[in-house]
Amino acid sequence: MNELEALAALLAQLKGERYAGSLLVRAHWRHTQPDGERKTGLCIRQQKQHVERVCCTYMTGRRVSTLETDLLLGCHAAAAAPAAAQPAVPSLRHLSFSAEEITDFVRRVGDTNALHTGDRPLVPGLLLLDRLATLLQPDSIDIRFHQPLWSGETLSLYLAGSLCTGFVQNRLCFKAILKGIGESHDA
Repeated sequence: MNELEALAALLAQLKGERYAGSLLVRAHWRHTQPDGERKTGLCIRQQKQHVERVCCTYMTGRRVSTLETDLLLGCHAAAAAPAAAQPAVPSLRHLSFSAEEITDFVRRVGDTNALHTGDRPLVPGLLLLDRLATLLQPDSIDIRFHQPLWSGETLSLYLAGSLCTGFVQNRLCFKAILKGIGESHDA
């Protein structure tokens, strides 16, 4: 299990009626240095009626990974939004996630959200975040999800400086700010 999967497993500990059908709308992942105070674990930082900010920390040796998320509680995946303009540059890469990949990921991390099951499951935001981190190898990623990505859909990635966007046709799925990446990526 890699660091992001370990963080996803911590987040997946949030179970019960309150978290059923919740959607990840924002995630900020980064590496930090050990400070003597941080320990592997989960902390609910802020609760509002339908939004919860959750922080997960995972330590391995001299490396600390943190994930701060905003969860939209008690939702169902949204219908497609109006079309958005894709960048006028060639895409960096195309990604697709199979239902089997999604099933394997949610099983490894213990995610029981029903949105990630069935014949055409919703791609978990942390699976997408893990793939971006693997491909682009930044020091941190701050990602905001705009529309769901379903298994079998082809996601086109665009990179302009530190901004990475993901589109399915003309539908914006996410925007991410990447820190600590090189000037060129031949992902």
